[in-house]
Amino acid sequence: MIKETMALAGVEMKIQPLEWSVCLQRLQERTFEACTLGWTLPSDPDPYQVWHSSMADVPGSSNHIGYSNPQLDRLIEELRGTFERDRRVELCREIGAILHEDQPYTFLFVPMTLTALSGRYRNVRVFPDTGLAVEIFWVPAAEQRAVPGL
Repeated sequence: MIKETMALAGVEMKIQPLEWSVCLQRLQERTFEACTLGWTLPSDPDPYQVWHSSMADVPGSSNHIGYSNPQLDRLIEELRGTFERDRRVELCREIGAILHEDQPYTFLFVPMTLTALSGRYRNVRVFPDTGLAVEIFWVPAAEQRAVPGL
């Protein structure tokens, strides 16, 4: 879809599928023209590893493009030392606005998600860093039902 859209703008895109180990090596060595990656952030993010300037020249860091912005650094550092939720939300919005303006990446989409679970599940936990912990909830044996056709 991206290749077709770029072609409409006169840009020829050559897709080169890679094994993950080769992709990681090229990211670390910064021997790529463009790449497609998927980022997943926790509900309470820490953007330091990806966006802070101190990570721009660190081999193997997630700042694959060497992005650097002193204003963003100050906001990220303040975010790391702020525990008041409303201020953290405000800082994340300011960080997002800078990334929007600088556009170090072209963000393609952010999927909207809604999670619903049956009330039969027990020990349902949502963690700030990882979200819904599916590994730890269960349905008591007396409330389990067979799925038709299985």
